[in-house]
Amino acid sequence: MSEHAASSGAAGETQPRPRHAEFYSGYVWAALALALGVGFALGAHMAMVLGLGLPLGRGFASFVQTHGHVQLVGWTGLFVMGVSLYFVPRMAGVPLAQPQWPTLALWLVAGGLGLRSIGQALAPYLVGKPALVPALWLAAASGVLEAAGILLYVVLLLRVVAAAVHPAERPGLLQVRPYFALMLSGWVLYALLNAALLVAMAAARQVVVAPAWNRLAIEIFLGFVLLPVALGVSVRTFPLYLRLPAPTWPVRGTAYVYAVALLLQLLPALPGLPALPTVAALGLLLRGGVLLWFVWQLDVLTRRRPPWTVQRKLHPGPQRRPTRPGLARLRGVWPLRAAAVRRLRLAGPGSGGRDGNGRRSPFGQAIAGARKRRAPPLPAGLYYPAHLGHGGAHAAPAFGTGARWPARRWWRPASGWATVP
Repeated sequence: MSEHAASSGAAGETQPRPRHAEFYSGYVWAALALALGVGFALGAHMAMVLGLGLPLGRGFASFVQTHGHVQLVGWTGLFVMGVSLYFVPRMAGVPLAQPQWPTLALWLVAGGLGLRSIGQALAPYLVGKPALVPALWLAAASGVLEAAGILLYVVLLLRVVAAAVHPAERPGLLQVRPYFALMLSGWVLYALLNAALLVAMAAARQVVVAPAWNRLAIEIFLGFVLLPVALGVSVRTFPLYLRLPAPTWPVRGTAYVYAVALLLQLLPALPGLPALPTVAALGLLLRGGVLLWFVWQLDVLTRRRPPWTVQRKLHPGPQRRPTRPGLARLRGVWPLRAAAVRRLRLAGPGSGGRDGNGRRSPFGQAIAGARKRRAPPLPAGLYYPAHLGHGGAHAAPAFGTGARWPARRWWRPASGWATVP
């Protein structure tokens, strides 16, 4: 053995691969429990009340805020926390310094969401009774608990990113670092604002959070947390799993323009400031343009460029680990996925959503059915655009990525074909 090989072997022994923590499946279980037990349950109740034309009742406004908060932080928020605690350390090559902190953060956030679900939901029915004050301060305590857990989570990820050695050697981390910076800043802003609003609500003995500030908090969470993390994760995973082109376009610059657009949109919405509709509209247009640019460059819809596999080396060097054998079982999935995409894709304009054989696609059937029905008017104060964005743009990716990452770690079908060991 030569001296170079010996030194290389010694270096490999002195620098072992970092041992990362396993996926924290408790985040998925807590998200499912809160969504099914509180979020979806309240949503179904309110939908039934609106659909049947029943009286809204004095607790309806509190139900709306509780439902929205649990779905934002409990359903998608906990999912984002669990996936990022698994995804970011591996991308940075730095294990979590305190592997026990994620469990503590989960208990704090989930416990706070539970208290919020009880305190604010019961408060409207306790008006004029001595039990109103304890119920309101129970909701206020929930904001403090959630803020403590979120700050613990943010500190964990900040220490991981700061400890990354030679970040220039990890281009994937450099590409998405601005998106994760937006996400972490959004978590902090939302946690502190939510806690302050709940304390103010309890101090004023009100049963709902101030609507203008609540709307701003929702926009902060959607714009700073959910969208950036969706963009950052998709730019790293979609090319790999969907055979898209490699992201050679200015990914970091897109994040900076998105941040400017978001600030232009949200700053005029601050309560107490003079209304600047022109600035807000400019920010909204710029933000929409950035998202369209992102989707176009990702090439997820048009497939106009060759995938990254065209430049793939069929025989990688010895320094690269061999491909996991489980990936071979996924090869048969790609033809099925392509056939499904062809069936689900809408036909061209003027076709009524029908395919070449005159049959209406499932998406076309849904659109045609929606045209025949008119939705009932929503009561004032309901922030339905946030519900559309949350349900369409974030819940669907949660389902998709959830079948990939969590399933690998804590659920494996007996057949074994759907997961990678």
